[in-house]
Amino acid sequence: MPMILGYWDIRGLAHSIRLLLEYTGTSYEDKFYSCGEAPDYDKSKWISEKEKLGLDFPNLPYLIDGKTKLTQSNAILRYIARKHHLCGETEEELIRVDMLENQVMDFRMALGMISYNPDFVS
Repeated sequence: MPMILGYWDIRGLAHSIRLLLEYTGTSYEDKFYSCGEAPDYDKSKWISEKEKLGLDFPNLPYLIDGKTKLTQSNAILRYIARKHHLCGETEEELIRVDMLENQVMDFRMALGMISYNPDFVS
C-alpha cells in the first residue's frame, strides 16, 4: 500500500519530501488540498478533514504509512531517511546529518524571505 502525502496544492514544504520519496523509490500518493484564491484563501477542505485523519498534531504536510501517521516536514524527512538507512550509523555521521538538516533549514528560511519580499521582482 503506498504512503499518502498530504499538503496544499503547491510545492512548498512537501517538495523536499516528494524528492526523497522519489529518490528512495518509495510508492506514494499525493493528497492535495486547495487553499483557494487570494485574499480569502479558503481552507475549508483541509479544515473539514484534518481532525478525522488521526494525526497527533493535525498539520500539513502529513504522511500516512499504514498505521504510522506523521506531521511536520523535518519529522517526515527523517522518518523516510531512517527507513532507508540515510541518517548515518556512527555518532559522527549522526551529528553531521543533524547539522546538515539545520543548515538546509536556515538556507530555506533565508530563500523564503527573499522570495516573498514585495521587492523580489525588482
